[in-house]
Amino acid sequence: MMSKKIIMTLCLLASLKAGAVGGVITVESIQKRPYTVSLDTPEGCMRAAADYQIAAIIPEEELRRNPRPRHSWLGDNIGGWRSGTFHLGVFKLWELTKDQKYMDQMMAIGNLRGFKPHPRMTAADDLCIGQMYLRLYELHQEARMLEPMKEAARLNAEKTAAREKVRDPSTLAHGGKEEADAWSFADALFMAPLNWALLIKITGDPDGTYADYLEEIYKRNWDFLFDETHQLYYRDVHRIGKNPPKFWGRGNGWVMGSLALVLEKLPQD
Repeated sequence: MMSKKIIMTLCLLASLKAGAVGGVITVESIQKRPYTVSLDTPEGCMRAAADYQIAAIIPEEELRRNPRPRHSWLGDNIGGWRSGTFHLGVFKLWELTKDQKYMDQMMAIGNLRGFKPHPRMTAADDLCIGQMYLRLYELHQEARMLEPMKEAARLNAEKTAAREKVRDPSTLAHGGKEEADAWSFADALFMAPLNWALLIKITGDPDGTYADYLEEIYKRNWDFLFDETHQLYYRDVHRIGKNPPKFWGRGNGWVMGSLALVLEKLPQD
């Protein structure tokens, strides 16, 4: 249990100012500290990080006027990877505390985005927020929280099938759309795969569609990025084969975090 809490705490801290919308928590409420926060415990760290980030939210109407405000990591990324990783931590914090303000925060994001990936349905980074949507579906059983992610999975399968000529991740350009779709960078192995593990759990995956896709794409890129000698993962194709080798600490954290979360949701068989 402790390791899972630590993983989610790191998601909260790593997301920086990836917030959401709505005035669920104010700076003043944090300063008054209506509860005792101990930074010596995972829960205390999670509460402190979550409350700070949520208080730093930039209202949606301001974002419309200035999509990339100064001193903000949010920009047009309310539903993007920063928000996705942050709200995974918020969900775990809600599970731990059952504090309604955290559920309200997650529902505000889902309602704002229509429970859809943002803005691309087939880019690993933009699929990350779906992990929160699917966990909310498990609680509320509302189709609007599930159907957009099922559609995203269908589109990803179609695009993969259409890209047979670039199946080798080493042919893909760093930062290009194809690379993001193929999950051929370390971050992607955290951002996207848990969605498929959750879809397997939620739907039962009667024809094995989700399991087949997850196994094929996840394992292929896992193997591609792994360095047998150093037992570490490269960030992407541009870091492979360098002398001396270059490994990204946070990238390896993404991969390890992904493994823990995906294994937690996959069926035993």
